[in-house]
Amino acid sequence: MILRKYIHAVMAMLAAFGASSVDAAAQGYTAKATLDSTLLVQGGKSRLVVEFTGPLASNAHIEIVDTMWHDVEITPAEADEDTDLGNDRTTMRRIFIVQGFDSGLYTLPPVYCISGTDTVLTNQPVLKIDPVSLDSANIVMENGEPVDLVINDFTDVIDADYRFFDFVPGWATDYGWWILAALILIAALIFVYFKWLRHGKIPLMPVRKPIPPYELAKKRLEALRTEALWQKGAEKEYYTKLTDIMRTYIHGRFGINAMEMTSREIYEALSANEEARKVRTLAQDVMREADFVKFAQNRPDAEENEKAFRMADLFVENTKPVVPSAEDNKEKPADPADTVEKTVEKDDSISEGGDKQ
Repeated sequence: MILRKYIHAVMAMLAAFGASSVDAAAQGYTAKATLDSTLLVQGGKSRLVVEFTGPLASNAHIEIVDTMWHDVEITPAEADEDTDLGNDRTTMRRIFIVQGFDSGLYTLPPVYCISGTDTVLTNQPVLKIDPVSLDSANIVMENGEPVDLVINDFTDVIDADYRFFDFVPGWATDYGWWILAALILIAALIFVYFKWLRHGKIPLMPVRKPIPPYELAKKRLEALRTEALWQKGAEKEYYTKLTDIMRTYIHGRFGINAMEMTSREIYEALSANEEARKVRTLAQDVMREADFVKFAQNRPDAEENEKAFRMADLFVENTKPVVPSAEDNKEKPADPADTVEKTVEKDDSISEGGDKQ
């Protein structure tokens, strides 16, 4: 407190010196401080308006030396306001908030208004602060004089009704909608994956109508014939493509995963299938010949290559799905095994005739 008094005394002396210099060298400055209300109750607030007018320099400003004057606090409140009056004169207006914490009569400190090297002090407004009035019902009186003050204890704690959101963490309530949207998005992605993507389908995309296994096999066989691979000496590639066509057809036609099976496993799977049992030897012969070429480096002649192709084509033809009509039901269809045996016998006879020649 003593140090603060000395500081204020020194500032007052400097301000007096500055004020005299202003009167001598820079006439025309005015500084005024006004309180909106000069009477407050303890804890109350009032605005202190400071106006500084004159030929203000670019560095002109208004400054409070001590923001805590005894039991009165002075703090800046609102944005600065400057008004150009013309003739190189400007009014600088600053607003502060004054709040008193103890009753009494206070003379506020002067506000320093500085422009360039000149300093001007404002007037010192007087502020009166009244104590807070007490409820007379709590004062104990004897012989007309207050002798005691009744201070009531704190009230009991009230049991509040809890709601669901009272147990939810704050971050969950603050970002609840975002969390809900993220959960919905994740659920939608999981649904799309198990519904379509896991099966290789893409939703909202036009689905191409799958080619029936029979048509696809016939188309690929015709393309293989056109390539003429074995005629070019590429027997291994020829038999690889031929068996690949058959494996794909068996998978699509009978649901047998032939692409992952050996030749013997394919034969056993066809034997267990009622539709393919009677023509399983055709597939077995083609697969066996292909294994000799691919793994034993066998070089079959032209007739053997053509015969393998015909057996593959015959296997596809004899296992072609047939949709029976009303007229077809009246006649008993030919047994595929008979057709296979006749065709194979015909191929053998052709081969023997060629050998004799």
